[in-house]
Amino acid sequence: MKRYLSVLQDSLRQKNELLTELGQLCDEQESILRDETLDADTFDGLVNQKDVLIDRIVKLDNGFEAVYDKIRDKVEIEKKLYTKEISQIQELLTKTIELTTVLQAKEKRLKNMLDRKIAGMKKEIGQARRGSRAAYDYYKSMSGYGGTIPSQFTEKS
Repeated sequence: MKRYLSVLQDSLRQKNELLTELGQLCDEQESILRDETLDADTFDGLVNQKDVLIDRIVKLDNGFEAVYDKIRDKVEIEKKLYTKEISQIQELLTKTIELTTVLQAKEKRLKNMLDRKIAGMKKEIGQARRGSRAAYDYYKSMSGYGGTIPSQFTEKS
């Protein structure tokens, strides 16, 4: 039984390490978004790294649940025999919840920053299109100008 409880503890420790790594990747993404020029390749690379970590966390969660389901009844019946292990698991779970809460706040902040960055880029693209359109319209109107230039502008005195 203690072996199973140890497996649960190890699983939570690993999850906490992965959550910490995710937080660091969020910090890197935030740094990229604060920069004037968006380095999309680096940002996408960080997204891919986060995906890998999230997949590992999901596997850890599934394994944790499988082991816990296997021993739940016995642990509840024999709580007093495993108070130390249960206490350690509770501490690790508290840490997991704290890390998850911080990570959720970082992800929300990142989403807001990314939304603002995208809106700004769309605005810049719109302005560039309007500028190109105005230049094109001017060129078109001038190339179609079939009038003559008044003589006072072409005569040399």
